[in-house]
Amino acid sequence: MIKKFAFAFLMLFVITSCQGKKKEDLKTSLTVKFDNEEADALKFLYFSESSSLPYFVEPKGEDGVFRVNDIQISGPIFGELSLYSNNRYRLKRVPCYIEAGSNVEIAITGTDITYSGDLVKENEFLKDAASKAFLTHYKGSRLNGSEGFKQLNGQLNEELSALEKLEFNEEFKTFLKEWTNYRYASIKYAIIDKTNQNDWPAEFTSFIKNTVTEKFESSALLGSMSWFYFLDEYFRTQDKFSGQETDFNSNLDKIANPLIKERYILYYYNKMISSRKGLDGIARKGLEPLRDYMVTDNGKTDYNNIIEKLGILEKNYAHLMPGQEAPKFKFEDVNGNMIALEDFKGKYVFIDVWNIYCGPCIKQIPYLRKYEEELKNENIEFIGVSCDKQEEKQKWRDFVAKKEMVGHQLIMDNGRNSRFLADYQIIGFPTFIIVDPEGKMVSYRFLEPADKNFMPTLHDILKS
Repeated sequence: MIKKFAFAFLMLFVITSCQGKKKEDLKTSLTVKFDNEEADALKFLYFSESSSLPYFVEPKGEDGVFRVNDIQISGPIFGELSLYSNNRYRLKRVPCYIEAGSNVEIAITGTDITYSGDLVKENEFLKDAASKAFLTHYKGSRLNGSEGFKQLNGQLNEELSALEKLEFNEEFKTFLKEWTNYRYASIKYAIIDKTNQNDWPAEFTSFIKNTVTEKFESSALLGSMSWFYFLDEYFRTQDKFSGQETDFNSNLDKIANPLIKERYILYYYNKMISSRKGLDGIARKGLEPLRDYMVTDNGKTDYNNIIEKLGILEKNYAHLMPGQEAPKFKFEDVNGNMIALEDFKGKYVFIDVWNIYCGPCIKQIPYLRKYEEELKNENIEFIGVSCDKQEEKQKWRDFVAKKEMVGHQLIMDNGRNSRFLADYQIIGFPTFIIVDPEGKMVSYRFLEPADKNFMPTLHDILKS
């Protein structure tokens, strides 16, 4: 969870859509002094409907100062400055707020960040809000049930009341309120998502009902921790609540803000293909019609990069598509016998790729025991293929016996350097594979046994 939050922190300070009068003729500038000599590039990451670019990158001047002049914006920008070495290694992150016609100066010395020029109060506020928001999300996500909701509501009301007393212009305060509400909503949906629906208290269902018509219009959403996970959790929870599963495009239609829609498309499909799903044409079929949703220059670039990445993966996984000959293997089992994939010709083969140090793998073991028993009269064999080291073979054998693991348990010949992992393009554990009775691929990434759709989907395959 900490890694998830840390990654989301990159997206913390972002803007609400511009409602004001266009001011492109006003000169807007930004100056950043950083005492680290290794820094040679400044990147300003922001999301705004008042600008055509969601970020820009500037090199350091000859005097060691980063200067960005004549920034073309027509409204306020909330964002995050990142300073890099060799335009690759991030050295520092700094919250930043600018308006059309403003001149903002930032000096960074060690851990101290000092703002000067225009908008000092606003930037100082956002700097303090950064650490507070991160801590709130980190602690809040560990809360549970009704008491957790009550605690969050109390904190939310306190923050909103405090915002009302701030001496900022209404546009800035409106953004802060929306940002705060989204931050707390994201925590609440994270709590709901990890709770069994049968155990939802009244506070959960009431909250879900009150957010059913949410259209995600404000770009302040992008400032909430893990906003992309939040949308996943929101849509998943709404499906649970309604009892109907909606597809990605239907969920996309619920997002009114074009910038959020763009970002969510990129997140969703990058996540899909990074986990090596949809390489049988499903990802491409879904992604290609969405090109017109890219509303920023950076979004168009990111979209093209995903398409390029997808093409490479489709090529690498072509030999694992349904109907292709499954890569052969022959490994030692717990009794010292050599077992080959070909030994199971005439039967479906369910392959569990795992290792004794993999927590998610171990969680699947009870389900595998249960389903092998249920399918003992069906035309299917279960095989576990461990990537544990040969020198830990006895430890592996002891683990298999202790956990009463079912099926044929095999160990790879060369641990994580085994050709098997390359042949099947394994990138994580556990991975589940299905081969048909003729030795041809059915699925190179099948559902986890814990998934509610596992048995219905497997039954359909066995009946085909």
